[in-house]
Amino acid sequence: MLLVILDTDIMLQNIILSRLYNANNLSFSGATKINIFYFSDYHAVIPAYRHLKTASDTFDKKHEDSENLKLSAGDVFSGTELKKRDLVSKILKSMNFDACAIGNHDRGRNFNFYEYLKNNHLTNQKNKAEGKESEFFTDFMACNTETPNDKEYNKLGLFKSKIVTKNGEKFGLIGVTTPDYKTNYCKLHNISLIKNDIEQEIQKLKEQEPELDKIILLSHLGTKEERKIAKIVSDIDIIIGGHSHDNEYELFESPKKEPVLIVQEGNEKTFGELTVEFDENGRIDLSKGNSPKNKVDKVFNYSASEDIKRLEKDTLGETYPVGTLVREFSSKRAVKKENPILNIMTDAILNKTGADLALVNPGSVRSLMEAGKITARDVEYCFPMPHPVVTVKYTKQQLADVIREGVESTKLRKIKPGIMHVSGARYTVTADKKVKDFYTVDENGNKKIEIIDSKGNIVSDENPEKPTLLTVAVSEYVISNPQNMFNSLKKIKIEDDKETIDRSQIISSFDTERNILIDYFQSNFMKKNKEIDVDTNRITLESKI
Repeated sequence: MLLVILDTDIMLQNIILSRLYNANNLSFSGATKINIFYFSDYHAVIPAYRHLKTASDTFDKKHEDSENLKLSAGDVFSGTELKKRDLVSKILKSMNFDACAIGNHDRGRNFNFYEYLKNNHLTNQKNKAEGKESEFFTDFMACNTETPNDKEYNKLGLFKSKIVTKNGEKFGLIGVTTPDYKTNYCKLHNISLIKNDIEQEIQKLKEQEPELDKIILLSHLGTKEERKIAKIVSDIDIIIGGHSHDNEYELFESPKKEPVLIVQEGNEKTFGELTVEFDENGRIDLSKGNSPKNKVDKVFNYSASEDIKRLEKDTLGETYPVGTLVREFSSKRAVKKENPILNIMTDAILNKTGADLALVNPGSVRSLMEAGKITARDVEYCFPMPHPVVTVKYTKQQLADVIREGVESTKLRKIKPGIMHVSGARYTVTADKKVKDFYTVDENGNKKIEIIDSKGNIVSDENPEKPTLLTVAVSEYVISNPQNMFNSLKKIKIEDDKETIDRSQIISSFDTERNILIDYFQSNFMKKNKEIDVDTNRITLESKI
């Protein structure tokens, strides 16, 4: 029998499952209890980590009489900057995390994440031999990967799974990563193979520790796939989920008719504190009074850690001022409505490239910039993913399609990719989420080239055999067709069986989005003694999205 409970009050879920198991004459004695602090998908947003450290310290004080688990489902890093990665690694080490799944942003496409972790692991070993404290967190894992150096990594005990002991009880921890994003440094097993990968890893752990009966899967697969795993793989008790940026608490039944709990929190905003009791057979105890307790909290409800601020300075070095903001630039609701921080980013890109128009994906922004004096590091934290900018030629049809794609995505429960932000252009979103009045403008805001008319139709070219081509400034991320988004703008090719950007279609390449913005702040505001502000009249909403 399969039991799936969705969108139901947590207490009701537990009551229903508890009655089911009691009806099957299962006994519960509550032999083991564990407290788990967990999160996922913070994407190297350091302001969020400052507050997470305080939340972690508060959790430690609350449960100081027990040994607790601290787990992440991945995407703790973003980008290839070594100092930034070192900082995140040191932050996780300072919070005493036990394990983390490998996320797609952790490994990246062109970054040798595995060698980076191996080197940090060896540095920790060297420090230990010299009587020094370990610097880096290195317990990242994903059992569905293959690398050329797997034998070496396995010998070092890296990257697949581990067993930890808490309060005298052993817990098996296994990681799994999404195959959606390819990397040049390892082979990723697809969903059809992952079931076998997890089962093999469970068997390996049980051979190491025959009495092991509590397994936690750290999954960067996303909610949809995690639900499948819960229903088809036996012996998993808890799945700490990530990748899909959901707020998740669900109970399922495994093939052995044992409860499996899935939780997920994060996306640079939340974290979870989970308390679970197990019976003497290592199953989650759902009997009266013992059912799991899951507390979800907002990370910014906690103060910023001064320890992390000092660690930032020690690891990253000094920064420098770039200007003064008239008002706070927040990333809130950027996927649904025009956002000032993304507007000024598109302005900076248009100014730098001289294109006909600039487009910025709303997912680029991850944090806020507070009013007052700001530094280059504030900009870097706000835009943690260092995407280079390129200029490419596109037709009216291609531009209309990408703007429509973003607007139509606002109909979804989970909005992705969200509305595209523009500079050098204007467009209107109708009440039924259609696009009209999309046109380019000159520096004075005067209409230049009409792309979509007032009725929502694409404006035809005078000579269809020679369609109008506009020079568009956009990030390499957008043209790489991530997760099948921005299809009309993709510029990719297959080379050596790997997807890569087709650079023959790129006109010019520029610095990263955020470095362009830093230069723009300095040259257009700071050097002119002007405070930073921006207009918000590019995207007209005829009703709330």
